[in-house]
Amino acid sequence: MDRYVTLTELRQNLRTVKQCAREGVVHVTHKGRPAYVLCSFELWERNIQAARRRGIYRAELWESLSDSQRDIEQGRVVRVGEAPALGMLDVEDCFMTESAQTALELEYDAEQRSLLAEVLRELVRSPRVGMPIDEEYDGLDKPIRKFYSPPCDILYDVGDKGRITIHGFVRSLEEESILQGN
Repeated sequence: MDRYVTLTELRQNLRTVKQCAREGVVHVTHKGRPAYVLCSFELWERNIQAARRRGIYRAELWESLSDSQRDIEQGRVVRVGEAPALGMLDVEDCFMTESAQTALELEYDAEQRSLLAEVLRELVRSPRVGMPIDEEYDGLDKPIRKFYSPPCDILYDVGDKGRITIHGFVRSLEEESILQGN
């Protein structure tokens, strides 16, 4: 839990403030304004690693959407039931861009793809369960949603008459944390 102390309190209670910094972030104020932040090196390293993972995730997410946009513009979209990586999944009104299909084939093993096929069946039944991504992506005309399913987030949109288009699969932050042991 974050704690706030004044610069005077820091000087007078250095030992206590250091102990607090081992447990969380200590914000030090000077003349009523934020001046410094103290934390243990371990906590600082964890925060830096988490920020890196978020940055990588964000870059992969936008790269996936950019590839998807090009696929859609060039008509490279396949019915999910025709995607060999998903074992001929039989669902109606669900499509996938070629870049999403390629990522699925290259980055996920057969067991993971089988799990994703099951998740896609559920997603087709309740397409609005996913969360909207936090920002609009300029290139696509529909809001993009993401649905967390180990081992990845499924990026998709729900179009007119319930048609679902899968734009990509991005290894989720939750899965990365599990793999990193955090």
